[in-house]
Amino acid sequence: MCSLQVVDHPLKIRKSGKLSSETNHILNREGEFALLIHVNEASLPFFGIWGNMITFKKWWERCGGSPPTSFTERKVINMKAILSNNFFLLPIMGEYFVLDTGSPKSSSHGAVRTIQGSNIGYDRPLNMSLSPDQRHTDILKNLSAWLGIRVTGFLGLNFFTAFRCVTLDYNIGEVRFDCTLDNPDSTMDIRRTPDYCFVDFCLEDNAPSKNCLIDTGLFQTKVLSGPFDRTRYKKSTGWRMPSFSHEKKLFEYYIGVGGQFGGTAFSDLCIGSFPNEPSWQMKWDYTIGANVLSQFLCCFDFQNNQLLLKRNQRSLRPGVDLSPDTYSAGIQLGAQDGRLIIYHILDNSPNKNIVKEGDVVTIEGIDASDLMALARANAFFFKMDDASSIEVAINDTPQTIKFEPLFT
Repeated sequence: MCSLQVVDHPLKIRKSGKLSSETNHILNREGEFALLIHVNEASLPFFGIWGNMITFKKWWERCGGSPPTSFTERKVINMKAILSNNFFLLPIMGEYFVLDTGSPKSSSHGAVRTIQGSNIGYDRPLNMSLSPDQRHTDILKNLSAWLGIRVTGFLGLNFFTAFRCVTLDYNIGEVRFDCTLDNPDSTMDIRRTPDYCFVDFCLEDNAPSKNCLIDTGLFQTKVLSGPFDRTRYKKSTGWRMPSFSHEKKLFEYYIGVGGQFGGTAFSDLCIGSFPNEPSWQMKWDYTIGANVLSQFLCCFDFQNNQLLLKRNQRSLRPGVDLSPDTYSAGIQLGAQDGRLIIYHILDNSPNKNIVKEGDVVTIEGIDASDLMALARANAFFFKMDDASSIEVAINDTPQTIKFEPLFT
């Protein structure tokens, strides 16, 4: 075992230990991604390192030692994402991209027009060109306002298929490239067309539908042309979500819906729907969104056209995880220019007489410029089993925000 000491070196030692035939983590200085390096036939000191992306061999040499005689190439890449409203936002060269299996092609409206392997720490061939898609211009603007993070593009299905497999961990907000799932709870067949991917999904007591789009870029699972009895459930109306062709179209949500996905039965799903389905959506029965997918570790194995699932318990996210017991201020928050704003007001909001869209919201203890400010603020505006009011400032004026059951 050799001992290393780094003096006046750009790499900072974060923690040390001892590792044999295990893995090493290397992060860039922003902590945006991590590489897993597998080491064989050597017992090496383990360091967590912050610094520029370098290969294991160069790191070892720059630390003043000789490279081990036997080690393998990097096997797996972990990339830390921003998880906002259950959307995966990947930071690439200072810009944020939505991981979106529901979009056939990747696109960029920012400065990043090419993604190479080195940009995400990937040591296999990857050279993906990105171009603007004019259909995305408005949705990116509105999505950025809704999420509170400037989003410049989408990483669509062609990005996923560039890797051996892609695993999404909704619990910790991590994307793992070329990393499969060991001992999955279930394996589903993926049916692919040139532009989309589909799996089986069962809603209510209906027979499984095979025409269900997997859409990691969708906030909630949505019913389109598939069978669904809306009269059976409580609903919440007047939701506004950024959408490709109908940005101003309002949604409604139904709660307590039963279904089955990947062998797992659900009895309390929140299902979204247009009041009147637009014809452009009718080619699918359902779209499976993040409220279902986030219950699992999801491994998209496009080499074998399989979706591997493992139950993945995570904490509830107010405003994202909706239940029959949710109390709401009837307000959708957004963020813009470092400020929290009223993004939209729901139909049954008990506060519609004191707020309007675009009003600036100030909540004590929340830094509106923080990337996760919106997620923290939602915890104040959506509650479980709690109808007590809260005090906030609207346009710098103190206001009492009231709550009522979200679903009626």
